Amino acid sequence: MQRSYEFLPDELKRRGLFCTWQAEQRNGRMTKIPYNAVSGQRAKSNDESCFTSFEKAAGAAGYSGIGVGIFHGICAVDLDYCVDENGAVSDKAKEIVKLMHSYTEYSPSGTGLHILFLAENYQYDTDRFYIMNHASGIEVYVAGVTNKFVTVTGNEIRDHYPFESRTEELNVLLERYMTRTKTEPKETARNAINARKPMADRELIIRAERSRNGEAFRKLMSGDWKGDYSSQSEADMALCSMLAFWTGANAWQMDHIFRHSGLMRGKWDSPRAGSTYGADTIQKAIDSCKEVYTPGNTSRGIRSCEARTDGDERTGTVTQEFCPLVLLKPQQNELPPFPVECLPEHLRNYVSAVAEHSQTSPDMAAVIGLGVLAVCLQGKYQVQGNLGYCEPLSLYTVVIASPGERKSSVMKDMTKYLYDYEHDFNESHAEEIRANKQKREDLERQIAGLQKKLENKRNPQMENELHELETQLEQIPEMKPARFFADDCSSEALTSLIASSHGIFSVISTEGGIFDIMAGRYSGKANLDVWLKGHCGDAIRVDRMGREPEYIPHPALSAILSIQPSVLDEIMSNTTMNGRGLIARFLYSTPPSRIGTRVFRTNPIPPEVDAAYKNLIYQLMAQGSSEAVQTVVLSPEALISDYFEEHERFLIGEGQGIADWACKYIGSVLRIAGLLHLANCEKGQLEIPVTVMRNAISIGKYFLAHAMYAYSMMGTDLSIQKARFVWGRLKKKNVRTIKRSDLFQMCRGKFFKKTEEIQPTLDLLAGDGYIRIEEPERSSVGRPADMLVVINPEAMKLERI
Repeated sequence: MQRSYEFLPDELKRRGLFCTWQAEQRNGRMTKIPYNAVSGQRAKSNDESCFTSFEKAAGAAGYSGIGVGIFHGICAVDLDYCVDENGAVSDKAKEIVKLMHSYTEYSPSGTGLHILFLAENYQYDTDRFYIMNHASGIEVYVAGVTNKFVTVTGNEIRDHYPFESRTEELNVLLERYMTRTKTEPKETARNAINARKPMADRELIIRAERSRNGEAFRKLMSGDWKGDYSSQSEADMALCSMLAFWTGANAWQMDHIFRHSGLMRGKWDSPRAGSTYGADTIQKAIDSCKEVYTPGNTSRGIRSCEARTDGDERTGTVTQEFCPLVLLKPQQNELPPFPVECLPEHLRNYVSAVAEHSQTSPDMAAVIGLGVLAVCLQGKYQVQGNLGYCEPLSLYTVVIASPGERKSSVMKDMTKYLYDYEHDFNESHAEEIRANKQKREDLERQIAGLQKKLENKRNPQMENELHELETQLEQIPEMKPARFFADDCSSEALTSLIASSHGIFSVISTEGGIFDIMAGRYSGKANLDVWLKGHCGDAIRVDRMGREPEYIPHPALSAILSIQPSVLDEIMSNTTMNGRGLIARFLYSTPPSRIGTRVFRTNPIPPEVDAAYKNLIYQLMAQGSSEAVQTVVLSPEALISDYFEEHERFLIGEGQGIADWACKYIGSVLRIAGLLHLANCEKGQLEIPVTVMRNAISIGKYFLAHAMYAYSMMGTDLSIQKARFVWGRLKKKNVRTIKRSDLFQMCRGKFFKKTEEIQPTLDLLAGDGYIRIEEPERSSVGRPADMLVVINPEAMKLERI
């Protein structure tokens, strides 16, 4: 649908804060993802700092559209599926538009309407009114109760309404269309607060899985319904009913969790008479929900982090309990999926086909595929981030997965055309190699014959002839079959392979043995120089006794590896690899497992997809092999300076725990941008557009999250280090309770200089069930009492956290 931003109300343009948005595929459906129009980075819908003026947003190129934030009194009503294919508006939508009589426009899809209006400091009663009424297809956007933005198109409906305050009209709309079928009792003020601030998905799922019906919940979340339900639709309703209880009938959170379950399918978003199948299922589950989970209520035997109501009736005291005890590490199921939609078309299609055929996560094929691009293009191109600053296109990628996850199968499918190209290349040069060998052997025979004759007496004519033959031999370098890749090899052998391959080489391995070789397990001495210099392109000089010296001025080395988690443990704990920065050069990926949900009969890779991928690999491998390194530059719109500044703030905050890796992160994003562009552009187009840079940043954020997970698994994340340090002090003290101030004195020094600095660590330990923090009762006189830290006796039994 055409957009005419000039028709947006002037007051909306002046007052509003705007973002851009891009239609991207998330969890099997197209989703409107907000972006900061200035920096190009992902935006948070409820963070004003991510928004900008109308002029800057409207002027940003490469996006699907713009949106306005719910700030400064701006509100909206979203009416879904109210416009039919002929452009006719439903009667209910007409009533609502007439009631609000404020600026109204068509949604980007043309199937809905957005009503924008003002309602300053509006107090929304979420206990009484829905925010989203799935049954009616109505959603209300009011500051403080929504975390969304509103897309704007400028495609106004025929009735030209002014953009004005509509507080009274909003009251009528809520009473008429958004009143809840039943209002949950307000037991305490604390419960009211909890209702407005629902549990995070991770905490909710953990509690649900540990409840009385936890096994049934786990099976439904994994998509295992056959044998328990007569149809998947019945299973959908069962899971939604459980989610209604656990989320406190929060429709948005129910939908969000369901989309990450194994039951998610295309039917969820299929239209149903002004609504969708998923919306109707959620609404039915909410309508039939007789009781909701409230932190602090364990009447149904559910563990809680809050106060229990089944305390000592004689004294009137309330017993408190701990959060579910979990190991002190991030949850793998919270890691973001690889944004496959950001890959070049032919690679994207092939990755999806391989993932479907192998029944593995697309992450595995996508990360290996990115490594394949590096193998093809390294040493031929570099990307310029700034004047005087360039990054080579080498990558070290490593996929971490347990045995049985089909790592070898996916690696074979993704890299087979690299090996086929090597074979075909050598076949095409076989006759040339044979002729070279024959010519050199003939010269060597003649040289040997003359040398033998000259052993007995000098002969100036023969000496001149010998000299000429030796010169000819030197001018005919030995030709051997090309080697582009190796599996496991020593660092010394790898150096020689790089030297004999014109400075460009790759290691492709499905086992962790290469790390043993790096660490010197067999030689007794670690030799990391070739790996460190091959990644950044620094010159390699090697002098060995009895051998010709080797000099590689600009080495280009890439690695595509897949390992088991136990190997990662060894890597992270290796002081040499860690201290010299080798582990900071790898891009880590821990794909989610599909074991338990895989099917036996799968579709083969479509021939046309396979052929397009093969053609891509052959074209990229053949590029620029004999030419000087070419430089790819950033377009003016694709400059990464704003994102660099954001990342700098990350480095001094959350990024401190992975500082060695994070300091190389922007360089990795630039390398990825270069690879994405060169794999999808015409030859000679050496300017990276903003869309490609945005995709590179999205992929970079994926690797950032997975690196933080990999580091924290091994205890190298700073927040985990702090938590383990504090827990070690508590365990050594062996106390049941301790005041926060006393605990701070025990831990003062390395990590904590002030009392308040220890609080985030205590919150982390409390959230994972190791401790409980009890707030003191407030007193109107005297100094406030210190908070009390209560230690979970079950956690004390753990040998490892």
